Amino acid sequence: ENLLETSVMRVSQFFVLLATIALAALTSAAPGKRIEICSVPGWDEPLPSKWWSGHVDVGVPPNGEGRMYQHYIFFESERDPANDPV
Repeated sequence: ENLLETSVMRVSQFFVLLATIALAALTSAAPGKRIEICSVPGWDEPLPSKWWSGHVDVGVPPNGEGRMYQHYIFFESERDPANDPV
């Protein structure tokens, strides 16, 4: 494999992992609760920083029934989490 193929493969794997995290969070996390992600399937190395996943209540949908929630994944800075801007 050349460097470009290896890089493309790693980036593709990373996005598949993000999709897996998002799906897991959508099916398991209660609204308003955040979960620290400590590992992801297929990623054998330690995560490069702290990661969290959760949902934020964003209000009532246009039809006026129920609630709407926005899913998020938060990645802490890999460099200097205490001083880097969010």
